[in-house]
Amino acid sequence: MTDTKEDRIRKRAHQIWEGAGQPDGLHEAHWSQAVADVEAEDEAAAKSAKPRAAKKPEGAEKPAAKKPAAAKPAAAAKKSDEATSTKKPASRKTKEAPAT
Repeated sequence: MTDTKEDRIRKRAHQIWEGAGQPDGLHEAHWSQAVADVEAEDEAAAKSAKPRAAKKPEGAEKPAAKKPAAAKPAAAAKKSDEATSTKKPASRKTKEAPAT
């Protein structure tokens, strides 16, 4: 048996009324709170009902995995590092001519 939205609101309003100690004259406030509660439940249910991804047909192949890059030889790696280095080359000292 499926409850209609109004049935759910009526039950929730009754729960609120009982929880408040069954006071007289607050039925409109209880109804309004019940409406808000039921609508919040419906929104949460709609958000959690995410569409599922379509199943792949049987026998469908996965894309090929990328192969890792080949390792560089040590000498080539060193040259590459030197070429991209931001350090300035060391200055060369020049020999001074002897004083006469």
